[in-house]
Amino acid sequence: MNRVQSMSRRIQLVLLVIMLFVQPALLLVISSNVPSTRTVTQVQSYKVPFTSAQTTADPPLLVDSDSEMADLGLPGDGSRDNPYIIEGLNISTGSPCIRIRDVSAHFVIQNSILRALAGTCLKLMNVSNGQVEDCTMIGTEYAIYCEGSSGVQLSRNTIYDTGDAIYFLDSHSCIISDNTIYASSAGISFQSARNCSCVDNTIYGNSGTGVDVSGDSLNNTLVANIMGWNSPGIWSWGNSIDRGSNNTWSGNFWSDYYTPGPYNISGSAGAQDHDPHRLIDNDLPVLNHTNQVLMTEGDDFQIVWRTSDRFPLEYRISVNGNQQTAGTWTQTEITYDVSYLPVGYHNVQLILEDASGLEAFHTVEVAVLSIFLSDIGTELVVLASIVSVFSVALVLLAVKKRL
Repeated sequence: MNRVQSMSRRIQLVLLVIMLFVQPALLLVISSNVPSTRTVTQVQSYKVPFTSAQTTADPPLLVDSDSEMADLGLPGDGSRDNPYIIEGLNISTGSPCIRIRDVSAHFVIQNSILRALAGTCLKLMNVSNGQVEDCTMIGTEYAIYCEGSSGVQLSRNTIYDTGDAIYFLDSHSCIISDNTIYASSAGISFQSARNCSCVDNTIYGNSGTGVDVSGDSLNNTLVANIMGWNSPGIWSWGNSIDRGSNNTWSGNFWSDYYTPGPYNISGSAGAQDHDPHRLIDNDLPVLNHTNQVLMTEGDDFQIVWRTSDRFPLEYRISVNGNQQTAGTWTQTEITYDVSYLPVGYHNVQLILEDASGLEAFHTVEVAVLSIFLSDIGTELVVLASIVSVFSVALVLLAVKKRL
């Protein structure tokens, strides 16, 4: 009898082992045909001004005469109706990325990315009839330096992370319109500039002055520009200063204007904007809502946020409370590679700050599974655990009853 009972207990122990190990394995096999539940948190947004980077790199472009310009074999013939076209360049080099000097022919630089690792992105010297449009520039000293030139037009360019964004020296009859300048040392500077127009530009979040008009500059027009939160707490003139003569300011938007009355421009010129508008930003940066990411250890995987704001400035990313990276907020899409994270649960947080000081944040909970549990959803892992626990309980109950 004892022998029979002993045999029965051995059989029950074998059954227990089988249920503990085989049952979760069966769940793994069943789940092998279930697609992964990985998700990337996203939200739709409008576009922050930015030109996407190209994959190829181009050498610097240096032109020192009309004949050299003609020898480049560019589209166009240099006339007013058929200007030379320089486009699609992606130059990342020391200063300058592009230099054009002593050229009177008509030319257009467009749809290009210029990143000056030292010095200046674009240098124009003694040129006339040049246009620069739809370019992105990141420099260290100047983004656009224009000296001794006339008839230059700058339109729809995006400039950030530079020293002086746009600098005109001893130039006249130039037009600066619809450019976006931020996160730089200074916005637009007129030094001995005459009869130039500065219209519809957005200049914000720069550490220095938004627009600086020097003492030798005269008869310039500055209209309908957006100037906000420049030189915060550093210089009293912040958004603008005018030390020139007979310059016209009208219809601009100012972050430091309080109605009623004109807006007083800092500087010895005693200039005023007689039709000012107050610039107000009450809208928090927009980014996606809380979500989760499920991945396997070692996966090549990135979290992608889609973001938007009228005045984007900075971003910071931290993992489990420790800051990992930070920089200028330049795109609607911000990505962070999490493939290095070890097995476990991690909180990856994105913090966005705009120029007016408003912040928003979003935390993604990242679950990193071991390779053994690859391609299994969280629900199946939990289910396997629950079934195993109930199985053990049932076997123990059966053994107890038999005894």
